[in-house]
Amino acid sequence: MAEKVGIIIQARMASTRLPKKIMINLADKPVLWHVVERCKKTRVDKVIIATSTNNENDKIEEFCIENGYDFFRGSEEDVLNRYFEAAKKFELDIVIRITSDCPLIDPETINNSLEEFKQKNIDYLGNLSKRSFPRGLDVEVFSFSALEKANALAKEKPYREHVTAFIYSHPELFNIGEIIVDGKLNRPDLRLCIDTHEDLTLLKSIYDVFYKSGKIVPIEGVIDFLDKNPELARINLNSEKEHLERNEKQNVRQTFMKSSTDELTPRKSILIKTKSGHREIGPGKPVFIVAEMSGNHNQSFEKAIELIDAAAKSGVDAIKIQTYTPDTLTIDCDNEYFQVKVNESWKGKKLYDLYKEAYTPWDWQPRLKEYAESKGIIFFSTPFDETAVDFLEEMNVPLYKVASFEIGHLQLLKKIGKTKKPVILSRGLASVEEIELAIKTLKESGSEQIAVLQCVSSYPAKPEQMNLLTIKDIGERFGVISGLSDHSLGNLVSLISIGVGASIIEKHFTISRKEKGPDSEFSLEPKELEELVKLIREGEKAIGKPSYETDKKESENLIFKRSIFAVKDIKKGEKISLESIKVIRPGYGIAPKYFEEIIGKNAKNDIKRGTPIKWEFIENGQI
Repeated sequence: MAEKVGIIIQARMASTRLPKKIMINLADKPVLWHVVERCKKTRVDKVIIATSTNNENDKIEEFCIENGYDFFRGSEEDVLNRYFEAAKKFELDIVIRITSDCPLIDPETINNSLEEFKQKNIDYLGNLSKRSFPRGLDVEVFSFSALEKANALAKEKPYREHVTAFIYSHPELFNIGEIIVDGKLNRPDLRLCIDTHEDLTLLKSIYDVFYKSGKIVPIEGVIDFLDKNPELARINLNSEKEHLERNEKQNVRQTFMKSSTDELTPRKSILIKTKSGHREIGPGKPVFIVAEMSGNHNQSFEKAIELIDAAAKSGVDAIKIQTYTPDTLTIDCDNEYFQVKVNESWKGKKLYDLYKEAYTPWDWQPRLKEYAESKGIIFFSTPFDETAVDFLEEMNVPLYKVASFEIGHLQLLKKIGKTKKPVILSRGLASVEEIELAIKTLKESGSEQIAVLQCVSSYPAKPEQMNLLTIKDIGERFGVISGLSDHSLGNLVSLISIGVGASIIEKHFTISRKEKGPDSEFSLEPKELEELVKLIREGEKAIGKPSYETDKKESENLIFKRSIFAVKDIKKGEKISLESIKVIRPGYGIAPKYFEEIIGKNAKNDIKRGTPIKWEFIENGQI
């Protein structure tokens, strides 16, 4: 199905420098009319005017109805959400952002930018940071998924006031491209938008010369005209200078805005689209807990359903399976190379027979996904070859896992990367170089949201093998979300991992270890899984954040803290002496550090023995 492309024109009546500028006439038609009609000459499916619900913008709605234009009205302050809701309403896959004060916006430039965006297969394309067009020809192209992600993640008010600021400020979350223009259009010295009276004078002069019965004003011809009439091009030089000065201040603001947001909303994060909205994974967010079913269904669909019920009841975020067949992993061969010699549950079996016993039949998987989602948990899988990725894409899984033994399977990583979905890698036996190559391969193929889990490839793993500090190092070394794929027995290792930065914890589980499934020996039973979830959630609360404040509960113990009290009756006007006050418990009086400052000062009023000393009891006392 072809992607639906739409131009959304950002419009409002208010303007500090030139009020109601978009309704001022150029050649007998409002500025906004020219912008819309030029946009309609492009190769897009929809042109939409987006404005706010502010009463003064009723005029824009009337204008749209009168001219048969599509429009949308949304939040006045939350411009980002207004754009998102407009794109969502008109079911756009690709959005082109244009402002309403650019009556010379160039249809060909829009078409070229759209084509470049599609060819580069990126999230965002723009020319705002390295402007090469004349001002007034600016174009931004971005995917609906990028807009949706920005709308979900952006928390700070400055990001909500602008449509794309969060996107181009977070290159680690979005694949960003820059429009570079050569030739005649490479004229950043020209200003062809309308924001001041000088701009309006210039644009009226251009339209007087070029506008003929509704025909598009050719932008190359405009540039030639201005080159031949330099005095005209200089009319709005002051307007451009003022704009650059404002922009310089804005850049300072953006720097502050970005640094403050880094503290509140970690830049390294993963956003998963779910049935009920989005789930963000990363530092400062609830740990993403994954229950790994693996082959513990023992080839029973009913058992797989029972496992999903148990996972949902435990409170985990997601359940994961594995998508392969014996033939996509190995060959049916009896020689010594294919004999399993590790793990008591696997020892003595052929690889082919082990995978035949452990694999999850593919015809189950769409039904299992539907059932898991009906229970309110995320369902995803580990594919082991390219055909499995194709199959899972048909199921529309929201993310992928790469098994530790597959981290060097670059063809598989490239296939997964092309889905552009979040990916969780298990480290296992991989070296630093192999992890770097895996991350690089995924990113170059299209997946920007990546997590790497510390994982010890022993089944079961012993606590002394775990090296949990690797979790913190993974995040710092590779710039990704980090976590733990825990093959150890019990819950201790998983619980400790959240203290060293684990944002994801994956744990195998089974209905009963007595059933002897392929992975049952190192799997949790339902009550143990439920206990793990409870411990992690309590542990998150305990970890909290750096704080030296006294909370309400602590304040109840103020009786055990020292402060300054009267230990004998003190008369009004009497000097406070060493004999009349003392630092004792409880802590309801002035802090002990002021003891010497109080000595020798006069009492403002009578103070009875056993009264906590307050500043208001002392003449010339501080507050």
